[in-house]
Amino acid sequence: METTKYTISLDDNLNETKVPISGSNSKNSNGQLNDNKTYDTLETKATAVYQVYKKRFIILLLFSLFSLSNSFQWIEYSIVATIIAPYYNVSNKYINYTSLIYMILYIPGILPATWVLSKKGLRFCVCLAALGNCLGAFIKCFSTNPDHFWLLMIGQSVVAVSQLFILNIPPNLSAVWFPQSEVSSATAFGVFGNQIGIAIGFVLPPYMISAADPGAGLSRLSWIVFGVTFTIFIAILLIFDEKPNNPPSAAQFESAEYNSKTNYLDVLKIFFFDIDFVFLFISYGINVGVFYAVSTLLEQIVNLHFVNSSKEAGSMGLLLTLAGTVGSVISGIILDKTHLFKLTTLVLYLISLIGLVLFTLCLFLPTIWPLYFISAFLGFFMTGYLPIGFEFAAELTYPQHEGTTAGLLNMSCQIFGISFTLISSELISKYGDLYSNLLLCICLAIGLLMTARISNQLKRQNAFAAVSTGESNT
Repeated sequence: METTKYTISLDDNLNETKVPISGSNSKNSNGQLNDNKTYDTLETKATAVYQVYKKRFIILLLFSLFSLSNSFQWIEYSIVATIIAPYYNVSNKYINYTSLIYMILYIPGILPATWVLSKKGLRFCVCLAALGNCLGAFIKCFSTNPDHFWLLMIGQSVVAVSQLFILNIPPNLSAVWFPQSEVSSATAFGVFGNQIGIAIGFVLPPYMISAADPGAGLSRLSWIVFGVTFTIFIAILLIFDEKPNNPPSAAQFESAEYNSKTNYLDVLKIFFFDIDFVFLFISYGINVGVFYAVSTLLEQIVNLHFVNSSKEAGSMGLLLTLAGTVGSVISGIILDKTHLFKLTTLVLYLISLIGLVLFTLCLFLPTIWPLYFISAFLGFFMTGYLPIGFEFAAELTYPQHEGTTAGLLNMSCQIFGISFTLISSELISKYGDLYSNLLLCICLAIGLLMTARISNQLKRQNAFAAVSTGESNT
């Protein structure tokens, strides 16, 4: 495709616009100016206008708040399992399913969900998910009687289905709305909301739900969550746009044009015949699956060594995820500056393994306080890996749709998350947590070796470089 130089100008709202020097505004067949609402219909890059909008930050913030409200509900019950299991007269295993249901429903649902995303777009999927998130929270408001655990699971299942249109959105949203220099940071911030939600889910329920009166605490918490999710749903309906009028970069223009012409099943075949993507698919799933298992079982593990430590476990979970949000943002900034995708991924993976080994050893110390430091250390690198894997996958599979790659990676996470959680839960109940943690460490070591095997072929960066070279030669 033809390329050209462009100049940068600012409008009255300080929106940055890149306009081709030698080109002209895009016109339709009648010679009239296009409104560029569907920029993938532009004929060539020479006629495309690349524009960066300030509204991208509002869109990203709104999505992050939505993701926060959903991920909070993932962990809100399992972190107080030893309190609410007797209240509902069920075993800890059933409380674990309030978390596992997210992973169980994700596996069969993600392929249809990514197909819908590729056909219907961001706004439709995010609005639909926000509605489900709100509806599930509302159902759970009526599940606080001791004999209504079944209703709690129905509401939790509705919320879990909504997650199908959340986890795979960040790399797609950042590519659609943000310029090349901000893509990795925007993806990290998109995942940031999910991590903050988990962090709040670790710390808030133990302080709101007491063993003395679990029903009252559950009721207060449920109505607060519903109020938040309803407010976010209305805001998304009113504010969230499908995409900007003009693409933020030439690479996004090419990707949109390519994906408008590709068949979904053909894309899946391309992915699973790509050995680099297959290795990333497995290794990413192992790393995040270990995080899911540790998060779900954290309270039960800590209580094995330090009795009546639900609040302490919640604080450790808070540190685990808050440190991870910092790690995500820092890693995203590093990627935007250096583009060292494989090296960054390997370093995070290696230190995650070291962190889990240290966590396992600290459980056997006579005092609990070292676990706080190790939780923060483990979270910084393990949770910080989440958005980096998305961006690495986008590089390896460009120009394929970012939502599809993220969806497949998350499907791998759910498969490994379910497997690790169920196996670890059984090992803990029969033999204690040592064997469980050793198994998770061995799996992380395998994932690290697979990550080292992935090539460093950065197709999206090569596309950016080709565009820059073409402009400099014009």
